[in-house]
Amino acid sequence: MPTDSSTLIWCIGLPAIITVIACLVCRFFAVGSDGEATARRQTILSAILAVAWSVSVACSLRATDSIAALVDIEGDAWPKIFFPMLAIALLVSPHAITKLRSEPGLWVLVGGTSVLAATVVMPNGDGWTDMLPLHQPWIAAVTLAAICNAWALHRMAIRGAVSWLPLIILAGIACPAMIGAATYAVLLQTCFGAIVSTIVIAIFSGFGRLTVSPAIVFPSVLFMAAMIATGRFYSYADTPPIAYGIALFAPSLIALSDRMVSGKHPVVRIGVAAVTAILVVAFVGYRFLID
Repeated sequence: MPTDSSTLIWCIGLPAIITVIACLVCRFFAVGSDGEATARRQTILSAILAVAWSVSVACSLRATDSIAALVDIEGDAWPKIFFPMLAIALLVSPHAITKLRSEPGLWVLVGGTSVLAATVVMPNGDGWTDMLPLHQPWIAAVTLAAICNAWALHRMAIRGAVSWLPLIILAGIACPAMIGAATYAVLLQTCFGAIVSTIVIAIFSGFGRLTVSPAIVFPSVLFMAAMIATGRFYSYADTPPIAYGIALFAPSLIALSDRMVSGKHPVVRIGVAAVTAILVVAFVGYRFLID
């Protein structure tokens, strides 16, 4: 079991430092000497931010003594989500701002990495034979949730929600964090790195000093869905499927509420998104932590 000091260092301190450095790089190199933010520059900075976010999550694995499972075929399956996250951060996130709307092939990559993520986090081995019937439906659920959430959050960014998009992602991460608190504490600790990194990005975005925050959408949706699925496999509680469904599609539900008021003033949009996020997170928290 990780100590308090290792949690503080690997789940909070190091993710914060890594993300702050990445945000500062993205801030100071956002425009060239000519004052222009070129597509190539945006692509590189988006990749830097997405990889930094993914590495921040990987830091948490060190605190939970799960880092060895990354290369151990017979070890826990869920830490291996880092590899699909890193793949999507390098292949798709760089184009979150520049090419994603015009090149449908990139969404094929989103689908492929979503399937990969859903597959690698399914627990296997002799101790999980009773859970094998759940593999196919959960692979489908994780894949569908990741794709839908990626699409919904990306459309929010296109509609001008870049500055508060990280807060929606933060609400989405809160769902697997609460499921982890109820089922498997190591998952909760792993979520710390994602939460801290997202908070840092939210602060920079909120002050209008970070234009590439949509880049973290893609690794984050894989992480959320995979952690929720892992929480299900480590739980023997009779939790209604609707609770897992709302947790899986929380970002899409928030984005849907934003779509209904997309033509309104940003203050209205932020208010609607905030209320929806609070209701969704409160429901998930009630079902998993209280009920």
